[in-house]
Amino acid sequence: MITRAALLLGVACLASAIPNVMLFYESLCPDCGVEMKTGVVGALRKFGDSVFFSLVPYGNARTSIGRNGSLEVQCQHGEDECTGNVWHACSHLYMTPLERVNYAICTMMRGEENVITLLKMCTTKEKVALLKACAESPMGSALIKLMADITDTAGAVWNNRTRRLDGVPTVFIDGFPVSSAEQAKYSLPDLICLKSKHKPAIC
Repeated sequence: MITRAALLLGVACLASAIPNVMLFYESLCPDCGVEMKTGVVGALRKFGDSVFFSLVPYGNARTSIGRNGSLEVQCQHGEDECTGNVWHACSHLYMTPLERVNYAICTMMRGEENVITLLKMCTTKEKVALLKACAESPMGSALIKLMADITDTAGAVWNNRTRRLDGVPTVFIDGFPVSSAEQAKYSLPDLICLKSKHKPAIC
């Protein structure tokens, strides 16, 4: 069970011999913002593009199907977080992996601006138009459902009984979960060096 799920979670990086770091988060989660600003930024500074980051913006949200067949999403920190999550999910269509990471960092590094303002100011006007159109279309709903399914799969690895993650931020490295205790003890760059199958040369 755990091997199959781990392979599914690590599929984005199977073709390359570099670590795949999967971060499960929510766009308005304070702890996720700290991890993004410190752990992810620190890892980018240390490893550059020798690490592949997979971002999964969903976390503790809940999805259900409405009477009209539409996807209904409830986010832990309210509607603004749902908006942030879907824009982040849509960024997978229009940005490179590094652009997606930098976009997420930018939108989570400021806490006082309006959410839509942040989502727009952290990329180009052309991409804002694409992200907005995606977020307000069935494609945005489909991408959030995909993020929900990936999160549930990760939850099955983490806790097969509840099929839920033990909170966010949660990190998987090369398809395997990092425990909360390990996340508290080590920085993300240190965890990458400790747990990745193909360690960056700088380790």
